[in-house]
Amino acid sequence: MANKSVPQFSEIFDIEDDDLYHVVRGGVDYKIKGSTVKENAKPYKVYKFLVSQTGTSAQSAIVLENTIGTITLSRAASGAYTFTSDAGTFMPEKTLTYPYNATPTKVRNRVDSEDAYIQINVSNDGSSFEILTRDKDYVLQDDVALSGEPISILIEVYP
Repeated sequence: MANKSVPQFSEIFDIEDDDLYHVVRGGVDYKIKGSTVKENAKPYKVYKFLVSQTGTSAQSAIVLENTIGTITLSRAASGAYTFTSDAGTFMPEKTLTYPYNATPTKVRNRVDSEDAYIQINVSNDGSSFEILTRDKDYVLQDDVALSGEPISILIEVYP
């Protein structure tokens, strides 16, 4: 049994069940068996966040988990917000989104209780994804779906 540092996902397949991995969390030393590391390894990268907006200001994101890397948020137009990373990061055939990619999801408008929609689209070159917010008439509009209250968004990118 050898002591090793915690592996990257690409190294998961080289883990022996009896190997010990050294992890320090909150000042406490842990030794974790290789079998436990393999059982808990995620084969994908995650960007999990809460997004909100008030008025016509840009959306704000509270990032809960990010194993993808640097992602930049910008307001493209009324009701359209772009999250950008390196080209190829969000390839459409390897990216899972919730709410589901390219499917408008009905949400209750928190201002006037009218129906509103939120939609996520992944770019063809994989460099970005956009969030679209629409009013009850399906017109792009700021603040209708979010109204200052956060909505959960999950992006998973598979190898």
